[in-house]
Amino acid sequence: MICQILNFVRVAVNVGKVNLLAVDRRLNVTDDVFTYELLVDVELHEFTVSISGKRPQITVTDPDGMHYLE
Repeated sequence: MICQILNFVRVAVNVGKVNLLAVDRRLNVTDDVFTYELLVDVELHEFTVSISGKRPQITVTDPDGMHYLE
């Protein structure tokens, strides 16, 4: 938990990065699926996603339905 807080602070104080979304969920059910919509314009050059937890999985999908793995 301390490492997550320190990483959040490190990213927050980095001038070149902006935190667009932070979610803290404590789940008892492991098969729940959550969807978060984050609109990004064409001026963005880099997009970083970070997740943690037991067996975390993520899917990044553009408006046309294309999935990105990297």
